[in-house]
Amino acid sequence: MREVILDSYTTGLQPPDGHPIDEEGGVEPFNRKWTGRHRHLYVNPVRDTDPRASTMRSLNMAFLSGHPPFKDAVVHELHFVQGADVISHNASFDTRFLDAERQKVGQGPVPQYRHSIHDPWLVAGEMHPAKRMFLDAFVERYGLSTCPPTIPRPVSPLV
Repeated sequence: MREVILDSYTTGLQPPDGHPIDEEGGVEPFNRKWTGRHRHLYVNPVRDTDPRASTMRSLNMAFLSGHPPFKDAVVHELHFVQGADVISHNASFDTRFLDAERQKVGQGPVPQYRHSIHDPWLVAGEMHPAKRMFLDAFVERYGLSTCPPTIPRPVSPLV
């Protein structure tokens, strides 16, 4: 079974407030083994990051303005997830932004996100109802790595 583990970062918390995606990445396991296929891209959001979101990351507009806007990357993103089961921590957040970005460029939502998305955040929340479920807490609680050993971590520029 082909899967894509997907994550995205944004300039804020709500697509209706005009906050777009500014970074996206994914890795592809097949039958629970890493294939080596991965995708990582920075996206020019064409707007500054909300101050609340900027405290969580070190990206800035000076760096992001040198990257393509989402409309130029949407075809590659669709190809990467085509036919895969998608795994995404807090999937409703990511899919809300991905669907909003696609709508801006005249694309509809990807059906795979609506029919075969798996959200570890929801499962862990049921198992540990009173615990923090942010990705860093989740990774620490279960002793996980945030990056497969065969895929180098992208280096984010400092502000």
